[in-house]
Amino acid sequence: MHKDRFRDTPVKSFRDSEPPYSAEGDTTKEALKLVAVYATFASLWILFSDQIVAMLFTDPQAITTASMIKGWLFVAVTATLLFGLTKNILSNLQEALKATREKASALADSETRLQEAQSLARLGSYRFDFAARQWQASPITAQILGLEARQELSTDTWLGLVHAEDRERVQHFMQETLAGQLEEFSCEYRVVRPNDQRICWIQKRGLLEYGDDGQPTSLQGTVQDITEAKEAALAIENARNQLRATLDALPDLLFEVGFDSHIYDYHSHRHDLLAAPPEAFLGQKFSEILPPDVASICFQALTEAAQKGFSGGKRYSLDLPQGEHWFELSVAPMHKASTVVDDHYIMIARDVTNLHSQQKRLEHLEHFDPVTDLPNRLLLSDRLTQAMHHAVRRKQHVAVAYLDLDGFQAINERYGRGFGDQVLIAIAKRLRQIMRSEDSLARIGGDEFALVFVDLDNTDESLPTLERFLKAISEDIHIGDLNLRVTASAGLSFYPQRDGIDADQLLRQADQAMYQAKLQGKQRVHVFDNAKDHDIRGHNEFREHIKLALQRREFVLYYQPKVNMATGRVIGMEALIRWQHPEKGLLSPYAFLPEIEEDELAVAVGEWTLEAAFAQIRSWRSSGIDVKVSVNIGARQLQAPGFFEKFVQLAQQNPDVQASMIELEILETSAISDLSLVSGVIAQFASIGVDFALDDFGTGYSSLSYLKRLQVPTIKIDQSFVRDLLAEKHDQAILQAIIDLAQAFGRSVIAEGVETEAHGQRLLELGCPLAQGYAIARPMPAAQVPDWVRQYQARAA
Repeated sequence: MHKDRFRDTPVKSFRDSEPPYSAEGDTTKEALKLVAVYATFASLWILFSDQIVAMLFTDPQAITTASMIKGWLFVAVTATLLFGLTKNILSNLQEALKATREKASALADSETRLQEAQSLARLGSYRFDFAARQWQASPITAQILGLEARQELSTDTWLGLVHAEDRERVQHFMQETLAGQLEEFSCEYRVVRPNDQRICWIQKRGLLEYGDDGQPTSLQGTVQDITEAKEAALAIENARNQLRATLDALPDLLFEVGFDSHIYDYHSHRHDLLAAPPEAFLGQKFSEILPPDVASICFQALTEAAQKGFSGGKRYSLDLPQGEHWFELSVAPMHKASTVVDDHYIMIARDVTNLHSQQKRLEHLEHFDPVTDLPNRLLLSDRLTQAMHHAVRRKQHVAVAYLDLDGFQAINERYGRGFGDQVLIAIAKRLRQIMRSEDSLARIGGDEFALVFVDLDNTDESLPTLERFLKAISEDIHIGDLNLRVTASAGLSFYPQRDGIDADQLLRQADQAMYQAKLQGKQRVHVFDNAKDHDIRGHNEFREHIKLALQRREFVLYYQPKVNMATGRVIGMEALIRWQHPEKGLLSPYAFLPEIEEDELAVAVGEWTLEAAFAQIRSWRSSGIDVKVSVNIGARQLQAPGFFEKFVQLAQQNPDVQASMIELEILETSAISDLSLVSGVIAQFASIGVDFALDDFGTGYSSLSYLKRLQVPTIKIDQSFVRDLLAEKHDQAILQAIIDLAQAFGRSVIAEGVETEAHGQRLLELGCPLAQGYAIARPMPAAQVPDWVRQYQARAA
């Protein structure tokens, strides 16, 4: 019924309906005052003015004049009266107009502020006048609804904005409102804005005003855009639902607890993991429902969370009907906004029973062999370390035996690994039965076992025991229908020793001794030779020092001149290596080269020497000295694969130094060790102009056949023959024979070890002008060579 009152009724802005100013009561009173004053004055004037003139004047002329004056006087008084009354009226009117304008301005300001406030709050207003059948709406209302500011809106059009899913509800609500059933209302629904088709949530509030007849006279209220609030509420609801679903999906036990250990709330579907029914938890303390040790762990976690903000990793176990279960605790304070909620905490107990079992299993596997369940190398090393400490304190001995089964790989290959594991289990069982409780047995890996014998007063006590172990291993083993026999070899080492060693080193010693037992025929015991090992370790340490010396460039080359005593010409320099040791000073080659002559390090040192020689020749050339350098080459470097190719590569890296400026010196013993190979190498170098010299000739297996096959241009006579040249006729005869032999084969001869001028003079007489030795010059640093060459040649000139 009331709905029709709104149909096709246009909406107007509140600005379009300003009420007119009315002062009807005030103007009527002023007019009556004016008329009363004027009527009073006029009546008195008419009644008494002529009588006064007649009383005052008798002369007709005077009476006429007085009457005229009386008339003008009436006009003047009337005008004055009208002026005063008119001025008063106009003054009052101006004040009223001023007040009206001030009120209108204040009303406009108020409306502007109202619109600004409504805009900020996304709050519009509306009013419907039933008598005028007219809607009035604020601009914000139109903006919220997506309408033009001046757009007319009927009730049906307004309903048309409502979302289709909400329209029936809103229409029913409006019908109830307009029927007078709801004097004050609030309704939330969606509208579809026509200007951008965006769906917005609005909250519409209203209040009906009624006349004396009980019929509604107006409807006024507000329209507010609550889209953001609705979306935020929806997001919160979704988050709550997600949290609820997450909590339902978690297998954990979740509690809300206080610092006083009271339980305030609980959430989990795993009631079977609780130590008591769920209802028994709420309001109770840990100590009232949990075992004391578990309650203590829970309180420790609470205390840690209170101090650090989080606690995690603490575990406890409960005996439940289905068996023992392990739980891991995580505890954190509850926060509401930026404050902690009254010392409340979230405590999560996660069932880690399977994980705990796996960890225990892994911990066992970390220290025990999975096949035999014997201790493994890691646990044995720990026990051996402890035994070594005890032995020192008690002044006793420890023996370590390393056992390896002979031919066990063949068993695996023939019968399969599973069968082999059964053999290992049988052997481990036998050894356990005969070992002492204080000793240790371990499986090291594969078919290897280790035994640690402790509390020995002397080392000999361990040998009979170990022999008994080997005998037990060698007894027949019955597995299924098969009957086989296995033997073992053992190595034995002892502690304490002269040098400090650790458990791993002691075990390695026993391992090395076991391999010696294998080499000696198997099924026996070999005791580790500590003295021999000490020498080997010393050699290995020395090798490491040589390696470091190469890396740190601690090696240097000294140079000893080779001269023609007859002409005074310097024909070359022999490069002699020295070690500038950081602690021992300058070491001669005899202090370190013999230690590595059979090692690969000899090749590395030789390669460094060649590189340094090339660099030095280049440096001397810049100083005006052009001299050939001879480099000693060891047997290992000489016979190493790729020796020639590496030299060629080195020469290519030094294009300003001719390869022929390098001469290679080899020992006679090195040359004849593999005559065919060495001859081939010499031929390769000859193809690029590099000569060889045969050093220390006469000290080895010198023969005509060797000299014939080795195409070396130069022979160096060993200094042992030169040193006694003046005293021993036999040495003089040998020298003469070597010189004559070299001349017969067309080879040059250089004599080493020329220590006096007399030696040099005698060599000249024998026909050997080429020489080197202390009488000519001692080995010198590279920096001294240029000056020495100039001085020597100046003396010779």
